[in-house]
Amino acid sequence: MTELMIGLAYRRKLPISDVFHGTTWWALTDECLRHVIDEIRINRKLIDFYKGGWCVEESLFHTIIGHSKFAKHVRNSWLFQDWTTDPAPGPFSNRHIQTLLDDDNQELFFARKFSDGSREIVDRIEVSLRGNLAEG
Repeated sequence: MTELMIGLAYRRKLPISDVFHGTTWWALTDECLRHVIDEIRINRKLIDFYKGGWCVEESLFHTIIGHSKFAKHVRNSWLFQDWTTDPAPGPFSNRHIQTLLDDDNQELFFARKFSDGSREIVDRIEVSLRGNLAEG
């Protein structure tokens, strides 16, 4: 993905060794966020590289963090999304409930996207989670 993004969107020389990318749903510590802001303020070459770029919000933070002491703390997203549909991400449905509740996915704290008619699904998730909380 990175190679494709760079090939299509950036015809300039990379000011860094690697470009990182990912979701725009973040959970950042205060210290990490301050580092990102400071880097944006002082690293003009990096900012110039991203100016007018494609999907900057899916790469700039990731690249700054990926080249910092915070990289060792990066985890997968806490967000469940279904990227197997067209268009993607697809709406959350009954078939996703078990995936969300599997022990392997205990770090999924958020889910995206729910349609307007998802009240029954939300109720099922809530009952399942409350049941798991009561058992734990």
